[in-house]
Amino acid sequence: MMMNHLCNMTLKQPLTGVITRKIISTLLVLGLIFLAHNTEHACAAQIGQLEYDNISFDYKKVNKSELLQEADFYYHKFETANNSVEKKHYLQLAMGEYYTLTMLPTADIKSFVRLARLYDLADKGSLARSYFDKAMNINKNNADLNFYLGEFYYKRHEFHHALHHYKIAYNSEYSKQYNINLKMAIIYEKLADLVNAKKYYQISYMLNPQNRALQEKIHSINELNYEKTDYYNVTRE
Repeated sequence: MMMNHLCNMTLKQPLTGVITRKIISTLLVLGLIFLAHNTEHACAAQIGQLEYDNISFDYKKVNKSELLQEADFYYHKFETANNSVEKKHYLQLAMGEYYTLTMLPTADIKSFVRLARLYDLADKGSLARSYFDKAMNINKNNADLNFYLGEFYYKRHEFHHALHHYKIAYNSEYSKQYNINLKMAIIYEKLADLVNAKKYYQISYMLNPQNRALQEKIHSINELNYEKTDYYNVTRE
């Protein structure tokens, strides 16, 4: 109840001392997106950062806990928004807040990972890659980081890289999640490893027994004698 009240206050009336930072961080994010769109080089983030550093702003005055609550709230609203206008609105707000968090001396890995994830969802791959790299420098074995890096590479059909990061996330905190089991199954099938493909399809089906397509997929793998077919070559195309 208290959290809902705080979230409503955040939307209706910015907290004292936050509005200036919010305007600056939002403008910066828009600037970074503009640079990335026109150059598609990782140096866009660096250029944007240099411009940002010229703005007089005292990060020591930022309430990290308060800011993180806002950032997470906007992130959640972005994920649950029902239309593209709302999603774009909350995406930009979340980007601004997480960017400011990454500039704090006490910045933690969560802010870098979520900012990278948001850039990826906004199809700004070079900026996403830049912040994923920063997060890797903090803790390369972080479960959330590796899951979203898996998503990053899966989206780009770089399946060996995606599988590498999915495995790290899977062995940490993600083994019971339907999405990662299904994507690992799909990757193994594309790489013609039907033993592991079947294994993860079966786990996916246990996690989501309403999905009859998974049951059919498992049955088709059982029936397939791929050593006597062109299956191996087809699945790798």
